[in-house]
Amino acid sequence: MSEAEDIVYNTSIVALRRSGMTIKQKLLVLSAGLLVLMALMGTLALQGLEKTNAAFATTYHDRVMPLSQLKIVADQYAVDIVDTTHKANHQTISPDEALKHIGAAQAKIQQQWQSYSATEMTGDETELVKKPSARCRRRIVKSIGWSRF
Repeated sequence: MSEAEDIVYNTSIVALRRSGMTIKQKLLVLSAGLLVLMALMGTLALQGLEKTNAAFATTYHDRVMPLSQLKIVADQYAVDIVDTTHKANHQTISPDEALKHIGAAQAKIQQQWQSYSATEMTGDETELVKKPSARCRRRIVKSIGWSRF
């Protein structure tokens, strides 16, 4: 140690000895200081968890929820519209009843599609979202063969 460091070290030891604090008081001050540090660390950890939770919520709402919305859209097309078309072609249901089922399916598709379109999308997703609406409608009309659709 240099002479200046030795003086500072000896001065601080002398100051502690002359402080008039008992061992009990020194332990209490030390414990209180550690508790304050632990509380600070806990607060910082909670803030970090809040940020992580917010990031996860964004991911959930922009990535996971759209998957369920797209599944509903796909199911409406695959199950309700196609199944109704087959039933109408086999004359199991009347054309008016088929149109009513298809109209209900289209309303549900439109609702889910709008919810999906409202989420934050990547550039590729945005391009893909613009294409299918008119194309899907033409395919359905063509497959059903009804002009009232």
